[in-house]
Amino acid sequence: MKKRIINYKRVKPEILQLLLEKYPDGYRNKDLIVFKNLKNDIVEALEVCLNGTTYLVRVGAELEEVLQKYAKKLKKEKLLVE
Repeated sequence: MKKRIINYKRVKPEILQLLLEKYPDGYRNKDLIVFKNLKNDIVEALEVCLNGTTYLVRVGAELEEVLQKYAKKLKKEKLLVE
């Protein structure tokens, strides 16, 4: 299985959908995967799997904003069930 680390700018709608399904009430510290990257920086990420690839989506305020906007869009289009 491949693993990819992505940030909020490169998150595809399919991955946003998986994040919303996996964490419908938001995520907590226990949901985070914490590791150091090649630059020795600490990275916090959420894990979702799609088509044989594990995606580690970097967490930050920007991701929260992107998820909220995507959820609002789906609710408006009646594609997200509360």
